[in-house]
Formats: sequence, C-alpha cells, structure tokens
Amino acid sequence: MSTFLKKKGKTSKTASSTDPTLDPPSLHQKIAECAYELFRKRGQVQGHDLDDWLEAERMVLAKVKS
Repeated sequence: MSTFLKKKGKTSKTASSTDPTLDPPSLHQKIAECAYELFRKRGQVQGHDLDDWLEAERMVLAKVKS
C-alpha cells in the first residue's frame, strides 16, 4: 500500500512495498548485476570492484528515477 506525505504544500507518493524497482533487495541485485557487467567489460581485471560498484549504483539509480 502506498502512503502519501505532505511537505511544504506538496503531496508526494512514497514507494510502495510492492514496487520491485525500489525494493532494497531487488535494487541491490540490479546494482550487483550491473557492477559484474562493468567488471566483465573491463576484461575481468581485479582491483576495481569499488569503482564498478559505485558506477553501477549511479547507473541503476538514474534508471530507477527516470
């Protein structure tokens, strides 16, 4: 069930617990899959896991927000 928040005269809808794009485990899984793809595209060179994760997180969150 979605809830509504009233903030400075605006009503905004918060994420539903059934929305798979914003469900934390699903979001984590999407980021992990994207980070792995970045790792593979890099030629599976070790030592860039944090860079890959942060880039994947940026990409996935931008996609979810759009």
